[in-house]
Amino acid sequence: MIIGIDPGHGGIDPGAIGPTGVREVDITLQISLLLADKLKDKGHSVVLTRLEDEAVSLKDRVGLLNDAGCDLVLSIHINAFDNPDPDYLSAWICARGGQAEIIAKDLISALAAATGWSDGGVRLKGFYVLRRTTAPAVLLELGFISNPDQEQQLLDREIRETMTRAIDNSIEQY
Repeated sequence: MIIGIDPGHGGIDPGAIGPTGVREVDITLQISLLLADKLKDKGHSVVLTRLEDEAVSLKDRVGLLNDAGCDLVLSIHINAFDNPDPDYLSAWICARGGQAEIIAKDLISALAAATGWSDGGVRLKGFYVLRRTTAPAVLLELGFISNPDQEQQLLDREIRETMTRAIDNSIEQY
């Protein structure tokens, strides 16, 4: 399979910033690189939309993923909210009833089981990467960087490894 991984944000857009200054852009890239290595080890081809903290337009991300002929696209993000209490995982897709919904449900279930974090379910939204890629696409929100406990856990390589194992296993089942 050809799997596209889109580490959210980059360059002048750091994404969300946690209470102690942890930047979403850094954590999404670390998770994406770990995941890419795991998938390559299993024989998959992997296309990353960025390899470092650089700005890549949404149009360029989608063009790269579509040109590569991806079979599946994952956009990796971490949520944030004004209230520090939310602490769940969630997935976004652009339409119900397709392959994206099937894999999104499996991904969130596996991630919740692996991390012990709450399953926030699969949600609908027409994010650019979701609606413009030709492959089934899922945007993952891996917890809340605005939650002090999750922010600190996301700094731990072990939780990032746990997440990438859960994602990798879900893709293998898919």
